[in-house]
Amino acid sequence: MQNESAVAASQTAAVMSLNLKLQSAATRNQARNIEHELKRIEANESKEMLNIIQVMSIGIRVHASLTTNRVLQPYLPQIYVETDADATRCYLFFQRMSAKTDLINTITAQAHNLPESLNGSVSETLVGVCEVAFI
Repeated sequence: MQNESAVAASQTAAVMSLNLKLQSAATRNQARNIEHELKRIEANESKEMLNIIQVMSIGIRVHASLTTNRVLQPYLPQIYVETDADATRCYLFFQRMSAKTDLINTITAQAHNLPESLNGSVSETLVGVCEVAFI
């Protein structure tokens, strides 16, 4: 009897150890996925900034070619830095915050098995999660 108890305790410890390793691997995988998404958000922001600069640069070249015969360099002039750079950064900031909010909502929904878990009885914790996630 004592031998069987020791074997059962040993098996339980082994299962708990494997469960801990599995949870650790899942957490690392989720962290990698989040990091990948953040890099994707950063890349999209860089592409958007490049598009803005190209459009501004083209517009400035067209305006300059109508007023003078000089060719402008492919950089933005000081007037952009003085007038539009803050607006561009603000626009990109809100795009970035929107993407990160969507990421948080997705992770929260996955962690709480939303919307499937709303079909049965709903706990106060789940109500709180839904209030935060969908505001």
